[in-house]
Amino acid sequence: MSDQYKNKPYYHENHAKPVSRRQLVSQGFISSAGYVAAPSILAMLSRHAMGAEPVCAPVASGAAAIPVIVIDLAGGANLAGSNVVVGGQNGQLDFLPAGSYATIGVSAAAEPQTVAPDTTFGLAFHARSQMLVGMKAVTTPATQANIDGALFAATSGDDSRGNPLNPLYWVVKAGAPGELVSFVGTSDGASGGRSAAPAASIDPSKSPSRITTPADTVGLVNPGKMAEILAVGANADRGVADVKKILAATKLMSDSKLKMFQQQDLPTQVQDLIKCGYINSSDFLSKFSATALNPSADPLVTSTFTMTNADQARAASIAKLVLDGYAGAGVIEMGGYDYHGQGRATQNTKDQAAGQMIGRVLELAAKKQKPVMVYVYTDGGVSANAGGAADANGLLAFTSDSGERSSTFALVYKPGAAGRPAMRGTKRQIGAFKAGGSVDGTAAKISNAPELTTKAFIANYLALTGREGDLAKIVGDNPFGSELEKHLAFAKIM
Repeated sequence: MSDQYKNKPYYHENHAKPVSRRQLVSQGFISSAGYVAAPSILAMLSRHAMGAEPVCAPVASGAAAIPVIVIDLAGGANLAGSNVVVGGQNGQLDFLPAGSYATIGVSAAAEPQTVAPDTTFGLAFHARSQMLVGMKAVTTPATQANIDGALFAATSGDDSRGNPLNPLYWVVKAGAPGELVSFVGTSDGASGGRSAAPAASIDPSKSPSRITTPADTVGLVNPGKMAEILAVGANADRGVADVKKILAATKLMSDSKLKMFQQQDLPTQVQDLIKCGYINSSDFLSKFSATALNPSADPLVTSTFTMTNADQARAASIAKLVLDGYAGAGVIEMGGYDYHGQGRATQNTKDQAAGQMIGRVLELAAKKQKPVMVYVYTDGGVSANAGGAADANGLLAFTSDSGERSSTFALVYKPGAAGRPAMRGTKRQIGAFKAGGSVDGTAAKISNAPELTTKAFIANYLALTGREGDLAKIVGDNPFGSELEKHLAFAKIM
């Protein structure tokens, strides 16, 4: 297609003025601070036009996408050891030598070879894990029976925002675009949480929208933002999901048809899209109304989260947007996880809170009968005092930062009556720990590379839809080469 037709602006109904971001701000439709990046229909049509068929050509459906919600524990929590069980080269249940678990919070009397691990969620947790306690408290047995997970045993930098652990730009690129925004987070910044996104993954056009209260969800859709997303004026009866159909249709359009479409005035363009079936105008008001978006008006949300609790209301807002498809993915940052030196009781309280947050997200997915992948990470790790006194559960207090004892883990909920998500094997662990209770730096390519841990997560995310072979297309390379299978725990579930 000729360059003269690329990025051609839309015009108002009187053909006089283009609807630009700057004009929308100046006209008072949106504020510059609240701007949600989204291309106009014309810009998208211009970028994707090819083929030789009219606009009304049939459209193929896209790849299935599984929502992802990240729980970002800021400060350097313990994940492997006194919470998720970690083992040697042969997986979680390849227990480390006696005494090796002390530095990751487990006394000799409570080691997993003595106290049998708990597999309620498929992934093995220490039977006395306080994170497990929190998860069990807010999930039903039916939900628990449809969950499984994997541990990524890998180091990360101590208590640092610089750990490139946030995978959400790549998740969006892999097929979870969201109907209103790419992804959402609870914090300012490019990642939406504390830990960074890999630099190579960041796409400014897909930066997260910050959500801190239920009111913020309603703010994602107002006349100005709809005008910008659709470029057809403030009162358009138009569903954002239909943009996907339009994009796919343009792949079948000839240059002449595209040019003819672009030269029409806006009302004519919209009417053509309605006639072609790409816009279902009757759906818009109900699908994108304040009531539809507001978590406080969703009985499934309010029966799962306590909306009078600010932290839960914030997380509920993220979870609803993601599970209902308004956002492709989301990150919930939880602070205060630099809990070393505060005693085991404080650590137990924080771990229970994290477990309840994980569990509420999983339980909401079950109530909505939506699949979800919950990814839990922390910026660093912690080391316990091996010679200290244990609490009543045989768990030791953490005393200092120790990134070489870090890890991440993922849990997947699969709706339906068929039980847990399919796994590739029984070990449910990528990488390994070694005697003494630290990450084995030779066990896997992720062992000492946080960015590779993120890429391994994306490979596992793709594996849920049988697309692990697309890893290089999403992240730019396949750093695992012939060892990719060694870095996969999940099998296809969709």
